Amino acid sequence: MKNYILLVIILFPVLIFGQKDYRARLPIYGGFEEVGISPSERILIATKAGNIYKSNNIDSLWHLGSFGSLDPYSMGLGQLFERISVFTEDILMISGHMSGNDMPYNFVYRSEDGGQRWDKVVFGKGSWIDCAYVSNDGKAWMSGSSQLIYYTEDYGKTWHEFDKVEKMGNLRFIAVHFAPDGQHGLFGSTWNVLYKTQDNCKTWEKIETPLNQKKVKWVTTNRNDQPRINKVRVLKDKYLVKQFGKVFYSKTDVINWIPIKNALDFEITESGNIYVVNKDLTVSLLDSNLVEQWKSENKIEFPNALCVKNNSLFAINHNSLYKINDKEFIQNGIFTQDVKIPEPENTVLWKGEKIGISGRDILQYDNQKKSWFRSFVLHQELTGLSVYDNKLLTSKKLDVYYIIDLNNKTVEPYSLPFKLINDPHVTVQSFVIESGSQGCFHNQMATEKYEKVGAMYKKVRDGKNTSLNLFPEKSSSLINDIFNRVNDLAPQYISIKDLNLEQKDITKYKKDIQSRIDKKEEGWDYIDLKTFPGEDTDYSFYMNIVDSINNLPDSVMTKIFDFHFRGWSTTTDWIKLSLNLSNDETIVISNDNYLPNYYYSPWIITYKNFRTKCVSIKLGELIDSLSEGKVFEKQFKDKSYALYQIADYLYWELLKEE
Repeated sequence: MKNYILLVIILFPVLIFGQKDYRARLPIYGGFEEVGISPSERILIATKAGNIYKSNNIDSLWHLGSFGSLDPYSMGLGQLFERISVFTEDILMISGHMSGNDMPYNFVYRSEDGGQRWDKVVFGKGSWIDCAYVSNDGKAWMSGSSQLIYYTEDYGKTWHEFDKVEKMGNLRFIAVHFAPDGQHGLFGSTWNVLYKTQDNCKTWEKIETPLNQKKVKWVTTNRNDQPRINKVRVLKDKYLVKQFGKVFYSKTDVINWIPIKNALDFEITESGNIYVVNKDLTVSLLDSNLVEQWKSENKIEFPNALCVKNNSLFAINHNSLYKINDKEFIQNGIFTQDVKIPEPENTVLWKGEKIGISGRDILQYDNQKKSWFRSFVLHQELTGLSVYDNKLLTSKKLDVYYIIDLNNKTVEPYSLPFKLINDPHVTVQSFVIESGSQGCFHNQMATEKYEKVGAMYKKVRDGKNTSLNLFPEKSSSLINDIFNRVNDLAPQYISIKDLNLEQKDITKYKKDIQSRIDKKEEGWDYIDLKTFPGEDTDYSFYMNIVDSINNLPDSVMTKIFDFHFRGWSTTTDWIKLSLNLSNDETIVISNDNYLPNYYYSPWIITYKNFRTKCVSIKLGELIDSLSEGKVFEKQFKDKSYALYQIADYLYWELLKEE
């Protein structure tokens, strides 16, 4: 795998391979949060889709293990693997949410030959195993939905149970760690609870968390979120924990949590040092007194999982695997030759050759082998391919563009022209406006078509029962305004003035927010699509900030209304306007979003196979006028909704600063 060199160019580095690289990226289906490393540094991961993947070392190709499939859509055995734990080079264990015909949720898989064969080992009462800690002397502790603690001293052959820590509670542990003595342990829960034991689970002492001591804020917009203790470690006279994406330490005798500055995640080494992943994604090595001994010059990608073996830090995500210590910084992709590179979603024909992009990979098609190969790898993920102005382009978020040079295997910045179509004689001959919704149990669409007749556009009757019931004629000036706006490729900005705010709008917003605050005791309410972050929201901020937004910079306003909703739903609503031009081409203006911004900004503009976006409230207003208000939902045209989006963005920015 060491057959590439690193090329630094003005924009960003790319990886260039010495020959055609037909290796596929390992199709890891199902998330994973832990990685197992053997003493010889074999690497193993178990996924929530029930798949096991393995590699002999950081320089080796990856293969499917004894469970699952290389089909990227396979759900394995229908079981949910949380982790693969390593006792020794040969003795391994898989735990998680297991089920069998005769053994419901009460077993782990155990192997004594490095994962070739697996046996079911019953550990006790049925439980979804949320956490497990394995020591190299054969001891292990597990806990989960049953709230019991399961313990072994013989490398997982036999298990016995420790009773619930809180007999009458509903305490579910998700993090566990023990000191080398096997007596001193720390357990963290889903709901902001920490317990320590100094006699291997015989007696317990509840200790304060960083949240208890107000060293961190609980910020969430989802009522299902929990103040979880995600990671715990016992290190000599210190405890280390991770909560809300921050890392804290405390002396074991007096609990006073102190944040490790700029730390996102951490792991402790066999020799008692600490690896820290910093916010800038560099890696630091601290001694047991938390004094920095070394810091990497290179950065890692955000990791799914960390593990320490042989005093080196291993970090992994779906794309890359790292081995890091104070003497080496190794990064390799997660590749396999067991499957071909799949057909990329974005492809174009460029000078008679089929080109594709998938994540960070620039791909070319080998017609003789009928296979894709990797031409080179970008340092960052870009989206989309297009041929425009006789150039092969890709982009970042559809607003920064780059030319792809396949011969030199480089990418360079590209500035778009002022106009999408420079010919002033091109006009809109007809247009089609569509609106639809698609989900698990529905798929519906309504459409209208208009053709230009003289100075007007007249509706075309096609006999279909999918009409939006719009007025039979449309103004040419309205269509021209829409065409001119999307034809303009100059950067567009949203201004606070675009909202045309009046005092009555501010008053109505405050009334709406107060109504939302008054309903708080009823729980989280998604009906009005407004939620507040955290349990200690400063509601006065939401009420008062709108009195001082008249000077909000255009750059901030544009960022707010260029934001895509982070949530997930099976339902997607979409709007599409197709402008059929006199040059026999079509401009498509579309919005596809479960929860749109105010007036549905931003809009995606597609011409031939070129895509860009238009961050514009005015364009939304024009399309709403064209559709006579029948396509946009009323709440997304309400100025209170726009003001809420502004206030919510500014509040989250304030929380980030704190």
